[in-house]
Amino acid sequence: MKEKPSKSESPREKERQRLLDLIEKRPDGDDSLAAGILLSDVIEHYATKYHLIEPFQKENLKPASYKLTIGNEYSVGGRIHQVSDTAPNNVVKIPSFEVAVIKTRETINLPKFLIGRWNIQVARAYQGLIWVGGPQVDAGWVGYLCCPIYNLSDQEVVLKYGDSIAVIDFEKTTTFHEGKSKPYLKPGDVPDRVLFEDYQSERLRSALSTFITGSIEQFRGQVNALQARVDQFISITFAVIAVLFAAVALFFGRPETPSWWDPGLLWVCVLALFMSMLAWVNSKSAFQWFSGTAKIIFEFILLGILTIATFTYATRNQRRVDQLENRIKSQEQRLEKMSGTTQPRETPTDNKLNEQHK
Repeated sequence: MKEKPSKSESPREKERQRLLDLIEKRPDGDDSLAAGILLSDVIEHYATKYHLIEPFQKENLKPASYKLTIGNEYSVGGRIHQVSDTAPNNVVKIPSFEVAVIKTRETINLPKFLIGRWNIQVARAYQGLIWVGGPQVDAGWVGYLCCPIYNLSDQEVVLKYGDSIAVIDFEKTTTFHEGKSKPYLKPGDVPDRVLFEDYQSERLRSALSTFITGSIEQFRGQVNALQARVDQFISITFAVIAVLFAAVALFFGRPETPSWWDPGLLWVCVLALFMSMLAWVNSKSAFQWFSGTAKIIFEFILLGILTIATFTYATRNQRRVDQLENRIKSQEQRLEKMSGTTQPRETPTDNKLNEQHK
């Protein structure tokens, strides 16, 4: 009687011992008179008596095949993921144009007179999944089955733990001759690939998916750069407009004695300076304070405030000019009235001329 593996044994040793125990349960010879491809009753006979499929579920039997289901490990995009029968870890996601390597839940334990042929289910093929593995499992194989599956569709395919993914059928071989027929395994040995990581599935990535992802990232970078240039152009344009407004306001609406604390002049200068600094910051740095739409709205608001301030400043100056013109007109009217009522004074020279004339 063999000793059971201790708790200190590694997962590889435990799995190896499990496979060796399954090999011991194989039949020494074919006890069925069946020939050709095994039908469901013969598959059930070998599965229940000799552990051909472990674990075996009768509801997965088909007339001449058996449905294989998704196991507890899969890899996609160069990463290995664990799957369980409880949410949320019971989901297998295969992105568009990506390759996934899925391990079956079932262990296949083939005697030396049986081979297996497996392929993806037709229903999965209609979801866009393409089988890219070898279809035959040689006589003498023991272990899980792992195969790359390519998602050719433009949508992510979502599967769950225990979902059927492939079908396998079994076929009888010719008589095995000791010493002449080549065995799959040596006595007391197991396959080289025992654990899922032995398949090095993390190295398998879709070239198309990598190319598309890289192209999308490159295109996104170009769009962001173009958006930054547009934002800079808009910021600089508004800054120039602000400076022009300030220059027009100062040139055409300046009072006789301007002061820096004048409200209109102060607001125009502050807003022009702020918008100029905003344009300079955006043109010199990749850091953006606002999104494109928010920035445009904000700059329109600033432009509106600047326009109102300029208009207010010009209106005040025009009012002052009108007041000065009214004062000048009133002074002129007073002078005209004073000149009309006052007589001119005679000089000594004028008196002498008047006497001589007499």
